[in-house]
Amino acid sequence: RVRAGIYREGVRIYKPLWVESEEGPEATIIDTWDQWFGILFAGESLDSLNTCFRGFLIHSSGRQAIALHEGANAQIINNIIEASGTYNAYLYFGTFNSSVCNNVFVGASFALQVTFSNVSNNIFFQTGYVVWNLHVSENPVRPDYNLVFDYTWLTNEPPIQFGEHNIFGEDPLFIEGSYRLSESSPAIDTGSPALRDPDGSRSDMGAFGGPFAYP
Repeated sequence: RVRAGIYREGVRIYKPLWVESEEGPEATIIDTWDQWFGILFAGESLDSLNTCFRGFLIHSSGRQAIALHEGANAQIINNIIEASGTYNAYLYFGTFNSSVCNNVFVGASFALQVTFSNVSNNIFFQTGYVVWNLHVSENPVRPDYNLVFDYTWLTNEPPIQFGEHNIFGEDPLFIEGSYRLSESSPAIDTGSPALRDPDGSRSDMGAFGGPFAYP
């Protein structure tokens, strides 16, 4: 568990580990500067059942804010990822069983570069490509229950097929100066019905929704 604060460093994880902040992404910031990988997971022993990264604001001006390599799988949940590099990718996934849920992605040329993984309950805001297909043919990834606003392209060729429950082109209506949702946000109670917020209601999209949401 990581205490609130600003950490100017990259993180490398080579063993099964659940890493979470104590107070959530508003209070716990990792500034990865211009490092090629901000948060790197590597190794086949990393499984999404025992490996998680939760509750951080990650600022990256490098190439990949979060990367999973060498067969690693992980849960990436309740994070805010801000990118400012020209070729920045938030997440690079070459794995089968990873889960990317309840995050906010802001400002990268490529939001997700994926081969396989579960992608739901996220908000993509001010991005170039939303999801870039790393697979050589049709990709089984089917992003659903996400809100996508102010983007240039959804996907490259061959395209990734999006589910029927995404929200495209609607402003998430964040509270000013925050990534929390205002009361009129279309992302409230429109996340995956399989997930619930801590109060038992249907999950919100974004970094402050889902079963592991911070108060």
